[in-house]
Amino acid sequence: MAIDQIAQSGLSSLKVIYYLAQLFSLMLKFTRKLAKTWSSQTTLRHLSVDDLITLLTLTRHEVKDTQQLIWLDYDEARCLIVAKRYEEARKRILAVLRKKQNEAWAWGALATTYRQKDPQAVLPCLLKL
Repeated sequence: MAIDQIAQSGLSSLKVIYYLAQLFSLMLKFTRKLAKTWSSQTTLRHLSVDDLITLLTLTRHEVKDTQQLIWLDYDEARCLIVAKRYEEARKRILAVLRKKQNEAWAWGALATTYRQKDPQAVLPCLLKL
C-alpha cells in the first residue's frame, strides 16, 4: 500500500526508487535486529518463531542486496535453534556454509543443530574450526 501511495504521489521515478531502496534497507535492519533480539532474549518470545520466519522470508524476497541474504539465513537458523527446530536450522546453516566454509562461527552453528539428536556429529563440525 505504501508503495502505491509513493507511486501516485507524483514523485519522479528516481525518487520513488530512492525511497523504496531506503524502505527495504530499513526493513532489512529491522528484521535482523528483531531476529537477534528474539533469539537472545526471552522477553520477545510472545512473537512466534513462525511469525518471525514469515518476516524473514518476506525480507529475503524484498531485499535487493544479495550479499545480505546470507545473514538472513544465519539469523533464521539461530532462531530455529532456539525454537529447537534443528533440522530446519541445519538447512539454513548449510546454505551459509556454502559461502562461509572457513568461518568458525558457521561450523559452530552447524554443530549446535546436532547437539541434541546426534552428539557424535558435533565433533566433526567443531574440528572444522
